[in-house]
Amino acid sequence: MATNSELRYDFWDILKAPRMALSGKSLLAQARPLAYGYVIYFALSYFALVADGQLLSSAWLQHGLFPLLGLELKNWYSWAIWILGIVAVVGFYDYGNLVVAKLGFERLRGNHFYARSEAGKDARSNLLPLWVSGGLVLLLIVVLTAVQGVVSVVALIPGVGEILYAALYVVPFFLWSLFLVFLAFGLTTSILTLPAIIVAREKETFGATFYIYNVIWTQPLRWIGMTAVGLVLAKIGIFVIGYFFARALQLTNFLAGWIGGEKVNSILVSAYSGLDPIQGVIRFFTTLYPGSCVSYDPMLPIAYNLSKFDWLSSISGTEQAAAVIIAVGVLGILILMLSYGINIVTNSQLLAFLLVVYSEDKIKLTEDATNRASEPNEIVPEKPQSDSTNS
Repeated sequence: MATNSELRYDFWDILKAPRMALSGKSLLAQARPLAYGYVIYFALSYFALVADGQLLSSAWLQHGLFPLLGLELKNWYSWAIWILGIVAVVGFYDYGNLVVAKLGFERLRGNHFYARSEAGKDARSNLLPLWVSGGLVLLLIVVLTAVQGVVSVVALIPGVGEILYAALYVVPFFLWSLFLVFLAFGLTTSILTLPAIIVAREKETFGATFYIYNVIWTQPLRWIGMTAVGLVLAKIGIFVIGYFFARALQLTNFLAGWIGGEKVNSILVSAYSGLDPIQGVIRFFTTLYPGSCVSYDPMLPIAYNLSKFDWLSSISGTEQAAAVIIAVGVLGILILMLSYGINIVTNSQLLAFLLVVYSEDKIKLTEDATNRASEPNEIVPEKPQSDSTNS
């Protein structure tokens, strides 16, 4: 099914990423998995703390909404539960990126009404190739590192070991290590590129693994340039959308405090104090660039100093419940803000990959994505179907 593509297939296509990322479907497709991942991590982290022998009440007062660092777990099974929570976050993050990449790809093909539910089905079917592709690269790095470590034992051979190790230092040890560095770089870039590769080009595990390195080896300048621009656009995008969110929160809190008085103000300040552990992260995104004076502070939406308050310690029980609900709601807004930036990165990688394929093979993947397996450069071509009329 050939379609009318929105692309020019040049570097300036990268400027489409912020507009594509701002789609309501894409924002929801990214924010919901992030929220699910947070909830599961939150539950498993506190389960790990309780399983480790800590009291839930004291753990809550110490860690609040963000049981991230300083958990001080002592038992292996507690660590296993906590790591399981991290795995859940990674899984939902990958799922959200695949859904957003699929929605973006269909939009570029001209299918503006492609359903998010269909993109979700496609993402679920492609999660395993994504994980296996990244896992294969990681396994290869581990195995080659272990092998090089074992071979390096020759230095311990009495008499000739030192000379033999010195002779092997440049060839093969240095070249071996250089290859490992290249593999590690590919593993890092796969976090960005794999959703685009799987959605637009290659759904098979080995083919997707090949394209991880094909992208950065055959067209490095194009990929690095578009990746850098995409990251800058994501930072600016979060800054801009966060500004409007912050001003909306300030107006909401001003009106509530003006009408509700000191009681409402105490609830609001207590709620925002619960977000204090991630204040550094928020300040990073609400500053135009590190060291810039162009910034805003969404953590001080009312005329109070958060340092004067402790998390839920200065208000009554019902007010504490209200503060927790408000803090969770504001956290949801922050997740939505972060989702916009992640969407920009995901769509910029999709645009970068489409340009790389076009520059290398002169193939416009958005023009006709149904016959990818018949292309001469396809890694795993489809098997020809037998003609039923001749049977």
